[in-house]
Amino acid sequence: MASGGSSARLKASGAESSDQQPVFKRFIIEFVKALGMDDRKAFRFWCRGLIPTAELSHIEVEDDGGLFKLIEFLQDNNHLSFNDMSFLKEFLSVAKRLDLLKALEKAELTIVISKILDHYKFNVFYQGSDSAGGNFFAYVVQLLVSIKEKSQELEQVRRTGDGVLHSVFGRVIHDYLLSHELSWSKVTAVLVILAEISTEADEEDLQATTELLAESISKLGGMKAFKLFVNKKLNLERYHCELSSMEEKIRECLEIIGNQVED
Repeated sequence: MASGGSSARLKASGAESSDQQPVFKRFIIEFVKALGMDDRKAFRFWCRGLIPTAELSHIEVEDDGGLFKLIEFLQDNNHLSFNDMSFLKEFLSVAKRLDLLKALEKAELTIVISKILDHYKFNVFYQGSDSAGGNFFAYVVQLLVSIKEKSQELEQVRRTGDGVLHSVFGRVIHDYLLSHELSWSKVTAVLVILAEISTEADEEDLQATTELLAESISKLGGMKAFKLFVNKKLNLERYHCELSSMEEKIRECLEIIGNQVED
């Protein structure tokens, strides 16, 4: 049933990152290969209204190539991309394919982490500035930078030699995530280090670590829980900054008033 030609033609939508496209494509191929005949027919029915009936009736979903054609049509008409897999998510939920739903969530989270690393590199290493300053990725970068600036340990590790750091970070991070009780603080610590060395890290190590991070975030509640954690941390930091500023103003005020009062 395999049709290698069609899978090779899966296209990139818009200005998609080359780092993120393989993750999307791997999931699509996994999705197609995992569907049995009943699910294939159900998926073709799910596409009704988005794909013209005349064209849909000529697509043979028994063959992998037919399913890839459906995917390509959905991409061409902006119903599916690596930025938005909600169409597939809804189908898999209705079809009760929990195994593929889990795989889809991992792919989405892996793409999110890859985007975070892209934004970090652009803003921190290349001194760029996100045009959409209020987007989620800008907030995550802000959080990672604030953590990095407080950590002298990270700079000390870097001074030991980038070559050594890059050769061991994958194994160390893998052991760290698997041997400790999972928490947002541990996930964030890994993300900070990964962001700092991602420009020179080995591709295979980077991919494996990104996927492990995606699994960790999924276990902690997924994307929704991650966003809540980031917002909570940033709001807490802003509160402490405002509190510190207010304390300083009160001290200055007391000093001035005290100097004005005669003994």
